Amino acid sequence: MDGAPDDAAVEIARARTVIEQVEAAIARIEQGTYGKCESCGQDIDEAVLDVDPLARSCRCHQAAGLA
Repeated sequence: MDGAPDDAAVEIARARTVIEQVEAAIARIEQGTYGKCESCGQDIDEAVLDVDPLARSCRCHQAAGLA
């Protein structure tokens, strides 16, 4: 069990990241910008949002690594 505390810290950090992403998505919903690319403002494909409801960028910008 040498790595157990480190494993727990990693899991806690991951959980915090997910919580931050969910809170950001909720803020986008409240602002009316959910489902819009943060880089170009275009609609994010529903297929992308089905796979990743926390997506912040369209396929083009995801592929380019810009958002």
